[in-house]
Amino acid sequence: MATILAIIVFAVVFAFIGLQYFAVSRARRLRGQTVEPEIYKKLRVKKNRPALLYFTSPTCSMCRIQEQEMQGWKPKQTQFVTVNVAQHLDIAQYFKIMGTPSFVLVDEHARVQDVLIGKQPVHKLQALAP
Repeated sequence: MATILAIIVFAVVFAFIGLQYFAVSRARRLRGQTVEPEIYKKLRVKKNRPALLYFTSPTCSMCRIQEQEMQGWKPKQTQFVTVNVAQHLDIAQYFKIMGTPSFVLVDEHARVQDVLIGKQPVHKLQALAP
């Protein structure tokens, strides 16, 4: 019985790690891709200026913690755009967002520069989007 339980625990842990790896590798493939103009229109992002897209969900407890930590912080040189995936599922699918919170940095030429999955420390966000 203990052996079966150990196998089940190992399988669950392995599946979780595999899913995390899949999500990260899928997100990294976005780097360098140009964002389509209609996505910019939906997001109301100004062209020729970098943007940090913050993907959140109303049911995400980690998003609430992330937002408390980010309270009072807004990038000065980068647009900060909050994307509620419940309202903009099409945009989340476009950026291949598989979990929240997630961040996508888009440069002034509308190219994806970086994708971060999960809760991030504010100092990392500050370095990413001054």
